[in-house]
Amino acid sequence: MFSFIKIGYRYIFTELVPSFLMGMLVFVGIILMFQGLRLAEFALIHGFGVKLLSEILTYMTISILPALLPMSLLFCVLMTYSRLGNDSELVAFKAAGYSPLQIISPSILFGILVSLLSAQLTFETAPWGNRRFEVIVSTLTNTKAGIALKEGTFMEGFFDMVVYANKVNTDRGTLEHIFIYDERQFPPLTIIAKKGLMVQKNEITGNEVKLTLLNGNVHRKTNTHTKVEFNKFFISLSENYNLQAKDKTLASMNLSELKTEKANINLDPKLKKKYEIEYYKRWCLTLLPLILTLIGATIGLNTQHRGSKGSGFVSCVGLIVIYWILFVVAESSAQNINVVNPAFVIWFPNLLFISASIYLFLKKLK
Repeated sequence: MFSFIKIGYRYIFTELVPSFLMGMLVFVGIILMFQGLRLAEFALIHGFGVKLLSEILTYMTISILPALLPMSLLFCVLMTYSRLGNDSELVAFKAAGYSPLQIISPSILFGILVSLLSAQLTFETAPWGNRRFEVIVSTLTNTKAGIALKEGTFMEGFFDMVVYANKVNTDRGTLEHIFIYDERQFPPLTIIAKKGLMVQKNEITGNEVKLTLLNGNVHRKTNTHTKVEFNKFFISLSENYNLQAKDKTLASMNLSELKTEKANINLDPKLKKKYEIEYYKRWCLTLLPLILTLIGATIGLNTQHRGSKGSGFVSCVGLIVIYWILFVVAESSAQNINVVNPAFVIWFPNLLFISASIYLFLKKLK
């Protein structure tokens, strides 16, 4: 009897794996397709080759894998159980003595394995990939700042600055009739100059592009309008991209770094809350594959209708949209609501989906 059940488990498990891999390819393709125009524009501006483009795509894919794993797993579970239902194989399993719990057990095991993989990706690998992606983009932006500037065009790719030059000579590195709106300071600065000279320095800490402005003025508006004339003014069109020197973003911090920052009692409360939210989000994403497996398998058991070949995919898209809407709302609420524990708010979509899966499973047992 045990060997008979084992054969059924192996059959369902082997049905899950190809659908999961197909789901990964589909979702990675969709994400990269949406990023294609942005990358194409970036490649045209900065002039990098196929090798660097492949690196960018690789690190970008690694950074988004924690979000794609749960979606791919839900896709494969719904598609597998929908196919089993459409082909009356679920009926055959029940006739052979398999209980609903035994039928979904292979998907639960698969969900546990994917959750373990998700933990490694979410806690360590994805932040590393995101960090490498940020470094490459910063490097390219710094080293190609002169190429990126176009005559008579407002350029916004200079780290919270808008740069405009009426004339640009990339060979000499000279600019004429320059307008800069600098949002890196508060209140923002508006800088106007007749001429400018762009200088790129290669230093140990990274490439730095500085702009020397000649004969202009700086405007700052607070309660009053302040105007300062200058003969020479220096401004940076780049930032330090050195891996050690540049501060990490939240998405580039691993779990231990987030935990350390979260426990820092001297940290600003608003910043501390951001670290807490990101910390709890990582755990939610880690367990999300298993949670979506449970609800996907129970939905698959409850929808066994012939002729609905696309029902699994439709259900997958619907559940993904519902979950991410709830997740975005929960994250926004956790940032804005002070009286509620951020952990509970962030975990609310997961708890809701767990409750739904339990309800559907108990309904199937009746």
